[in-house]
Amino acid sequence: CFFLSDKNLYTSSFLEFIFDLVKKFKGNSKVDFKLFSDMILWYMQIRQKYFGIIPKVYEVQKRIQG
Repeated sequence: CFFLSDKNLYTSSFLEFIFDLVKKFKGNSKVDFKLFSDMILWYMQIRQKYFGIIPKVYEVQKRIQG
């Protein structure tokens, strides 16, 4: 199992691809896989929330600037 310290540099689809590879590899212990999956799944959920907020911020900014 490897650690993705720069996961913000990867697209969501690539992170999903890496997650699938790690899930299929039987050499990882259950603990290693759980640590990796917790990190990746948490990050992907947070990223999705941020991406959902960004358009709303721009809408408010447009209204303020008129």
